[in-house]
Amino acid sequence: MVPRRNTRKSIKTSRTSSGRKSTLWDQASRWYDSLVGMSGSDYHQTIVMPGVFKMLELKPGRRVLDLACGQGVFSRFLLEKKIKPEGLDSSKELLRMARSRSVKSIPYHLGNASDA
Repeated sequence: MVPRRNTRKSIKTSRTSSGRKSTLWDQASRWYDSLVGMSGSDYHQTIVMPGVFKMLELKPGRRVLDLACGQGVFSRFLLEKKIKPEGLDSSKELLRMARSRSVKSIPYHLGNASDA
């Protein structure tokens, strides 16, 4: 019998100049936001979001956990489709963006997807 290894990886963090912990995504958040924007890139809008929505066969009223939700692009898309999203991300900065752009009915949580 092969012993099980702990395959969980921790989120890499560093400290900002103010001493606050930050993830690599915190550091890349402005770049990523300029790439994806408020509603997602053209690729997100035409391929990813409609494709995932169709693949999951989601019906109005369903609850969905948006893992690695970033700035909430997919969560807001789901809400438009009458789905009840809840977001989880490891980046405080991306979650700040998500909360500032989304209605209060979308809860966003700081955490690691492997803990969900």
